[in-house]
Amino acid sequence: MNKFLMVIYSTLLFFILSCSTKGYKRGGELYEAYCSDCHMSDGSGLEGLYPPINDSDYIKKHKLDLVCIIRYGFEKDIMVKGKSYNQKMNGFPKIAESDIANIVNYINFKFLNNKKYVNINQIKEALSKCEK
Repeated sequence: MNKFLMVIYSTLLFFILSCSTKGYKRGGELYEAYCSDCHMSDGSGLEGLYPPINDSDYIKKHKLDLVCIIRYGFEKDIMVKGKSYNQKMNGFPKIAESDIANIVNYINFKFLNNKKYVNINQIKEALSKCEK
């Protein structure tokens, strides 16, 4: 009986893990398409021009502002890891909310060591509060 339960548990665990990383895979594809030209595939940014995303103290402090930045862009001076950045970032005004969620979750998971999932309702709420 215990062997049977272990097989069931292992199978269930496999499906849960494979489903939970699917969004991160899609987020990775979207990150590569929208973000990696400036912020690099490894999140290191372009020295002096575009800030790093990998372990970014700015994003950690302004978690859901990332939603607004992706949709509407960003144009102000910021400090990231002790360095100043002021390069304008163009937004993607037509990007789907689900794509923003995938990118945010990928960034959180891959670059910020944050396993907390951001759902579509949180994305919608953050977008409703954006300063345009």
